[in-house]
Amino acid sequence: MPALCSCGAKVSGTVICSTCSTALERDLVTLASLAPDLDVAVNRQARLGEPSHGGRPVEPPLPFDEHASDARCLVTSTLTAWCEAVLEERDDRPVREIAYMAAWIHARIGRVVVLADAGDCADEIAEITRVMVRAVDSPPELVYAGPCGVCKRPLYCRPGKTTVTCRDHNPAWSGDVTERREWMLGMASGHLAHAAGTVRMLAMLGIRITPVQVTRWVKAGRLQARSEDAAGRPLYRVGDLITLAANRGAQLELKGKHEV
Repeated sequence: MPALCSCGAKVSGTVICSTCSTALERDLVTLASLAPDLDVAVNRQARLGEPSHGGRPVEPPLPFDEHASDARCLVTSTLTAWCEAVLEERDDRPVREIAYMAAWIHARIGRVVVLADAGDCADEIAEITRVMVRAVDSPPELVYAGPCGVCKRPLYCRPGKTTVTCRDHNPAWSGDVTERREWMLGMASGHLAHAAGTVRMLAMLGIRITPVQVTRWVKAGRLQARSEDAAGRPLYRVGDLITLAANRGAQLELKGKHEV
């Protein structure tokens, strides 16, 4: 009898199928990208909950699944538990921050999909992602700007910002967004990832391409898989996609000039 994923799909060499694995990766990216907005929501609710001059709270507390502070606690404890499940002796223990832990697990997705309880991992992370999305009110679009140069906490900024600052310590630390973006792209260039994962990774760094565009490059012979993952999905070198995206951007810019 063939092995089955918890969703009922057949699997070979992994505990969860490629569809569930992709959903898990998407949830981890969502957790990492919404982490700064959750902090904002927690701070906002802390102010709303301060007593007025009459000694009563300005607003009543929100229900549990909408409460940003409780949501952060739940998300943090769940990610901590799964980091422990994935941790190996050669690993550095991840910083207990939502964005850092989500990115840490995402980078080790190959270990997650072969865990005996990989299905539980996918289900729990899907649930905390729903909790986190509900707890964040209209999150602004943010771009990942890399870790703080002092405390290593993941930093985010709005598109177009030239400087990113971490104020979690004294003195505050600031870095040039463009320089850090180029550094992160250089670090990522040699890594292998499947198409959907690479698209999401590059989107966090400000490079917008789509899975459809990746498929077109493959069919045109401009992009070749370098390996495959445990689920049999082709893996592409991130640097190849960065180069193709840059060439496509230059072509679109040139086309726009000719049309003016």
